[in-house]
Amino acid sequence: MHEEYLTPPLSEFRAQAHRIHAQLLASLRELARAPQTQAFWALESALLAHLRAEEELLLPDFDLAYPSDAAHVRGEHQRIRELLMRVGSGAHGQAPDPGVIEALCACLNECASVEEHALYPWAEQRLRATKKGEFMQRARANAASSELLAS
Repeated sequence: MHEEYLTPPLSEFRAQAHRIHAQLLASLRELARAPQTQAFWALESALLAHLRAEEELLLPDFDLAYPSDAAHVRGEHQRIRELLMRVGSGAHGQAPDPGVIEALCACLNECASVEEHALYPWAEQRLRATKKGEFMQRARANAASSELLAS
């Protein structure tokens, strides 16, 4: 039954992920110079919502098909959360450690690469339409809230 799989592409979610990624990297550079930037906090919130959506709606099925890739993505997500906490705890009144910011940028780039080359192409091919609809609804809500936070 071909109709039970995705028909519209996940390009909307992928584009959102690319925007969050680029804006977060720019915000991290700014955070290194000027602690407690509002843009960083808004993007951190959007990124954490993005990670949750992937973990709850994509990774369970991806894990059945590609367990080692799914484990890698989960590990990267955990590392991103740990580094975000270190950046956030260092951002209260002082610039965070540049090494932590550099590590977070590298981790974000690695995770984005794996998702772009493995997770999203798989999701385009195999994710059931009902799950895709739920995922896209959450992605749109995440995009709307991050736009509100950034303004």
